[in-house]
Amino acid sequence: MPKVGSQYIFVVAQYPGGPASNLVTLAPLAGLDGLAVNPDEFLSHGLVFWRLTGRESFRVEPGLLIVGSLESATVHPAEHSFRIQSESAREPDPGELIEVISFPGTVISHPRDLLLDTGSPLERPPAPNVMVHGQGSVYGVFRTECQPPIDGEHYFEVTFYAAAPELFSVDYSDFQSFRVEHGHEASVEVSLDTHAPAIGFAVQRSPTICF
Repeated sequence: MPKVGSQYIFVVAQYPGGPASNLVTLAPLAGLDGLAVNPDEFLSHGLVFWRLTGRESFRVEPGLLIVGSLESATVHPAEHSFRIQSESAREPDPGELIEVISFPGTVISHPRDLLLDTGSPLERPPAPNVMVHGQGSVYGVFRTECQPPIDGEHYFEVTFYAAAPELFSVDYSDFQSFRVEHGHEASVEVSLDTHAPAIGFAVQRSPTICF
């Protein structure tokens, strides 16, 4: 069962909207301790709601990963059984998780090749620290900077920087073996509208190496 007061990793599941323009739904991905979650236990289609304060230091976009403390819902409990404490919501610290993102068609001969790319397109904003999967290997660790989409576009431009003096590559089969043994994978649907998720794209992340 979800633990009230514990911190979880969530993905923003829609743009702010609905009856209150400051209301957002979130999909839980994992506990901050790395334990898997069962979306069915969150009821409400596996979603949690978050009421924005207007003081957030980051741009709230569908697909954004955030960390927040879980609490029981006291408003509309029939619709949402849980919410996150508004003041606890934050972007994950670099030391808390590393997201793995995929560029399957990108030619990468060395991890530093990605440092030369001034704007890789992604459908959603990535975590502050990432590893990149492409061409049979996983590369990293990179720090990211992200530019939001311009009018009429749906892609974020992401620039990679070395997160440490040494960048490395790992064979993807070795990475998969490690992930299967130590981690789990979540896939959720995200809406690119202000309504609850109905259409969207899969958001996959593995907390295997994140904590």
